[in-house]
Amino acid sequence: MILIGFSKSTAKLIANLTTVDGYLAAGFSTSTTIANLIFYDLDSRISGITTSYNFEYSRYGDDIILSGEYYPMRLIKKISTILLHSGFRIQYSKSKILTQHESRIALGLNLNIKVNPSRATRKRLRAICNNCYSNGINSQIPTGSSREEFIARIVGQIYYYKFIYPTSLEVSEKKFKAAIDQE
Repeated sequence: MILIGFSKSTAKLIANLTTVDGYLAAGFSTSTTIANLIFYDLDSRISGITTSYNFEYSRYGDDIILSGEYYPMRLIKKISTILLHSGFRIQYSKSKILTQHESRIALGLNLNIKVNPSRATRKRLRAICNNCYSNGINSQIPTGSSREEFIARIVGQIYYYKFIYPTSLEVSEKKFKAAIDQE
């Protein structure tokens, strides 16, 4: 945060308010905004490099997606170097290179011809909504989560997928809202 212009005290305050054990917490409403601030300069650097290779660069949070017509080993090495020098760790176990003949899933979305929520993601979210409707919301809350956190997470996921594919979860959304209203 200091590197992007915040004073040390302001950066520390923001970090204390928006992290858990020094990490941005997935699902916090502030996480995407903080990630965008941190990646601001990196986005333009990486985008400039990918353009020179005739690749498209996309990012959501700390998930980076490169799209192009060939296997870009040199490009990946350049981007990795930038990220490592900027203090990021790369989780190579999560890194994938997929061809046009493979199912390309990123961020729970199928990125093949048309962007859609993946079948597995839709089925999982439908099952959660159906179970909440049939058995009550408390039956689906994971250990260690509060009711409010669970509802916010599921509503967030429904709206995220509705934004991508508006008609994909209409019935599930209605059932989940009915389950909330029942209790």
